[in-house]
Amino acid sequence: MVLGIPSIGIAKSLLVGRVEPGEEGVRRITYNSEVVGFASGNAAVRYWSPGYSVSLEELEVLMPEHGPTCLRLMRESHRLAKEEVNARRDSRRLG
Repeated sequence: MVLGIPSIGIAKSLLVGRVEPGEEGVRRITYNSEVVGFASGNAAVRYWSPGYSVSLEELEVLMPEHGPTCLRLMRESHRLAKEEVNARRDSRRLG
């Protein structure tokens, strides 16, 4: 937000609301009868929410177009973070 870059949220667990039943693929997340995001996937569900400067309508369009790339980048960032944590842990043991 400080940089003025639009953003979205992707999570592995649902923070608020409930996933509405629907067709496979993308389902709506509602909270207090209002749509607040979307859920995608079946075995590994991901929860999507609009962030800075991104509307629900834009997010719904963005998910099919760029969702696989977003998910791949999320997995890669988690992998790199885990490597960094392990490297720091190992250096403390040796140091």
